Amino acid sequence: MNKSKIAKIVISAVVSLLALFVAVISCMSLKYENQRTSEFIPYEKESAFISDQDTLEQIVRIDEGEDKLYGFAVFLTQETPNPVSTLKVFFKEDGKLIYSHEEPAMSILYTEYKYFYFDEPVSIKKNSVYSFELGVEGSEDRNGIGVYTGTKEGIGKCSINGVPEAGPACHVLIYEKVPLIKMILIPAILLFILILASILIMILNKTFFRSSKDKLVTGFAVFYAVLLVMYSFIVPQCSVNDEADHFLRSYEIAHGHLISDVIGDNGQGGAVLPSALYSYKNEQDRNWHHSGQRDHDRQLKSLVIDENDLREVDYTNTSLNVPFLYIPQVIGIKVAELFTNRPFVIMYFARIANMIAVFCMVLLAIRITPCGKEIFMLISCFPFMLQDSVSCSPDAFITALIFIFCALVLYMRYKLDGPMGIKHLALLFIVTVLMCGIKLVYAPLALILFFIPKKKFGEDSKYIASIAIFALSSILMCFMWLTVTTRYNLLLGNWSNHYRQKEYMLMDPLPFIKAVCGMIVNSGKYLFDMIGLNIGNENIYTSHLIPLVIMAVLTYVIFSINRGSPDRKKWSWMIWLIPPVISALLVLVSEYLYWTEVGASVLTGVSGRYFLPCAVAVIIGLARPSKPVNIGYKKTMAFAIALCNFYCLVMFWIHTVY
Repeated sequence: MNKSKIAKIVISAVVSLLALFVAVISCMSLKYENQRTSEFIPYEKESAFISDQDTLEQIVRIDEGEDKLYGFAVFLTQETPNPVSTLKVFFKEDGKLIYSHEEPAMSILYTEYKYFYFDEPVSIKKNSVYSFELGVEGSEDRNGIGVYTGTKEGIGKCSINGVPEAGPACHVLIYEKVPLIKMILIPAILLFILILASILIMILNKTFFRSSKDKLVTGFAVFYAVLLVMYSFIVPQCSVNDEADHFLRSYEIAHGHLISDVIGDNGQGGAVLPSALYSYKNEQDRNWHHSGQRDHDRQLKSLVIDENDLREVDYTNTSLNVPFLYIPQVIGIKVAELFTNRPFVIMYFARIANMIAVFCMVLLAIRITPCGKEIFMLISCFPFMLQDSVSCSPDAFITALIFIFCALVLYMRYKLDGPMGIKHLALLFIVTVLMCGIKLVYAPLALILFFIPKKKFGEDSKYIASIAIFALSSILMCFMWLTVTTRYNLLLGNWSNHYRQKEYMLMDPLPFIKAVCGMIVNSGKYLFDMIGLNIGNENIYTSHLIPLVIMAVLTYVIFSINRGSPDRKKWSWMIWLIPPVISALLVLVSEYLYWTEVGASVLTGVSGRYFLPCAVAVIIGLARPSKPVNIGYKKTMAFAIALCNFYCLVMFWIHTVY
């Protein structure tokens, strides 16, 4: 072994140990998300917003047998953050103040349990009365802090300005620290698995993959599979955006209902399903909001489906999705139902089926494309993409389908000799129509088809006929499903009303323009969120180093491809870049119409994940791949991506795994 190889091994070992050290320190220093707490109070509704000079007080009940109290957490939300408001927190024993704290209200995420920990543990006295108090300064009514309420026997109603509200303020009490060995164990196991995977890939490259035509793809397949399996173990059910609602939509389709019913007095989309699934939907917030409990699955595991016990369940947000998005989940559900009637187990089968489908689609895109394979590999390893891939959410499926569409277009332009045959046109047609049917906002991506040279279609008449068939079929697909979605009441946001918003926008477009410009100015937030700063239900923050490292790798790949394989017709790449920009603008318009308060100049509901399908096309357009390029430092980049995902997995464990 030469000195160069020894140096690489030493550097890798040092970096790995440093990553483990950082992960362990993170586990030990992150407030109390990984502590043993009191029972979680499931929320029923948001009782009120407390704003300037308002005060909320809640008496708490200490569980029997507990002798120490380390802190507490309250379920809060701030949908329209006010940078000048301040949150004040107090904890009292028999009316006597024993803890006080204040911090900028901007520190509250969209919906989360906000943890407050004492400087020293409080010794619990048997006959004492304990309570916490919340106050806000410098906040207007619309920018108040939302306090969620629920029901729990033995705890009185919360009091806001002395007036009792419905149910107690959702809170948990923190009783105990997690042992140090437990904090070290999980990061150590995760890092050990990644090291074993690296060794496995090295062995396979020297044995089974030795004669492989493309070692890069086969090696990536192993690496990608290992990451997916790790995420599937670490990411709990219902900790990804709207996963319970996606599961209900999948279950509905699996039982023959392709189009959701209109239920309830408000015209919401949903279905008549077993009551166990209604309970399952109500229990999802246990993992969704990361309350600090480590045994939430006991509620989910105990549910059993009884086909004779039915009730209406609404899930308008997912009832809007086309049925084919859930084909993998439906297959998983039907297989699971052969031997179980427990939603908890059935959902895991749906997740696994979705993971396998995304895995196969990503690898198919990588095999199809004649150039730019590294782009697909890198995007598929974004932490947000990986977590969605192992859930019931179809978001990763959507991105993988756009992978295949882009790969086919690149293949037709650079790989295919001569004009396209019927099989090529048929495959391209199916993928294009399916992509347009996903969501209307992504339909403009079909314009990338014009990137394929006219001569690849053959004669002029064949070209015109192909474009006409593609366009009419895609438009028909979109409008057919739009007709279905108009059946439901689409008032989804707290203050949104898209009927009034459209009228207001036509009368005065200035607020919309301000909202869009404000989002573009703040695009760094959504860019970072999409790449890996914000995971889980978009309320688990990792570190700015994660997206920065991934962006550095991505930038290197883009410039390497761009510099190594220039396309002489650079103007033609504008055809590729314009469609995703249109799609991104449509995303902003839809968020303004459906989730933003009428007339507001700040967009609400925007998420980094909505832009990932657009980002795929933008990155390819910037890289301008036209032929395979030998990009250096492949092992170094893979190592960096692995460590980024390792850190994200540790953060997931801290916040959600029980």
